Amino acid sequence: MYSEYMHLLSVGLAPCDERIEHVYYNSRRSLADADIAIITCPNPEQYKRDNLSQMHNHWAEEIFTFTEAGRNVYLLLGGYSSPLLHAILGSYDIESTFSQGKKIRIATDRVEIQEYWRQLHSYCTYNEKLSGDLLEPTFITYSGDTSVGGILALNDGHVILLPSIQPWDSAIYLFDQGDGDIDWHVDIHWSKPHPYLPALIHQSIINLDKGLRSGKDQETMPAWTKEYLRHSDRAQELFALNEQLQIDIKDLKTQKEAVEAEIQAEERWLTLLYGTGKPLERIIIEALDQIGISAKNFDDGSTEIDIYFEIQGQRFVGESEGKDNSEIDISKFRQLQDNIEAEYEATDASVYAQGILFGNPYRLLPITERQGTFTRKCQARTQTKGTRLILTSDLYFVAQYLRFNPDTEFREACVQAILDGSGGIVRFPDVPNA
Repeated sequence: MYSEYMHLLSVGLAPCDERIEHVYYNSRRSLADADIAIITCPNPEQYKRDNLSQMHNHWAEEIFTFTEAGRNVYLLLGGYSSPLLHAILGSYDIESTFSQGKKIRIATDRVEIQEYWRQLHSYCTYNEKLSGDLLEPTFITYSGDTSVGGILALNDGHVILLPSIQPWDSAIYLFDQGDGDIDWHVDIHWSKPHPYLPALIHQSIINLDKGLRSGKDQETMPAWTKEYLRHSDRAQELFALNEQLQIDIKDLKTQKEAVEAEIQAEERWLTLLYGTGKPLERIIIEALDQIGISAKNFDDGSTEIDIYFEIQGQRFVGESEGKDNSEIDISKFRQLQDNIEAEYEATDASVYAQGILFGNPYRLLPITERQGTFTRKCQARTQTKGTRLILTSDLYFVAQYLRFNPDTEFREACVQAILDGSGGIVRFPDVPNA
């Protein structure tokens, strides 16, 4: 019969609750007189002077004996549990890797786990990711691809791997044994806990343990009984169906990954609407390619130009600029003029290249809410220098149409719009059926 007056023993973590006995990880304490054991593995740096491997082996033996008696061990995953897990299993059937995060999802229908999580989820973070066939996952990362908690059946009990409960801290204490030698221990303790947190942890662990033990009322099916399934036609049908479903799931996963990759490729074009910097430069070059203009970066070692291309023998030097919440101003225009001058000096051309400024003003706002394009000074300078101004949002709709419509007439009209756009904002032809 399960008693509410359980003896809880915490190894490594000082729980600040008088009902939970605490011992240090480097002690040689036995778990034999405990009903429930809670263990936190220390950072190896905290036990430089001790043989940490011997400590792991000691607790592994204790855990093995403890679970033989049908009791459960709760291992709080503080980031350093891998050596202890290997010592317990005597193998590498479960792998633990250091990884930190805060967003955790529950991954089990076990009522006792769900209730534990309801009580303590706001205090939990993960410091380790788990993998292995022996593990029954109970908690996973937010993305759902990795376990950060689970249940390991061991002998007649369990080792329950739980995300760490924060906050706790650690400190090293030195003390004199009376013989002149200084000894020490590492104390992992709660730092500024919620006033009710220790009691909440105590009761949550007891309730979780009670729920796990009650599940043992259902007798485990002996392995030899499964041999009788070989003589069941229905069981064989289900096995075959399950195998086919696994194949179908694998195929669907492959298809899903391919579709997701295509979605990401499509999302790249949206950079013309909200992007800035190098990503905007790259997608402008791809958009110009849709129009039939082969653009590239120009870099001769001393001069670097964002966007460089030729149309009908005319050279064009382009710069791109994205502004969060304003129009494109004259500052980028000055850089454009400098690059035109540098390009002229770097080539054997007899005339200067034409300048194009690709602008993405108010890039964080929807297009219909944008309050302007290029400043008056920028447009005035454009008229003086014969530079062209192109809105990347206009380029987006042109490129999207041409990607899926081999409209030669429209493509040539777009090229001509760039050629005719000297001294102002380039006005592309209206996209058909837009």
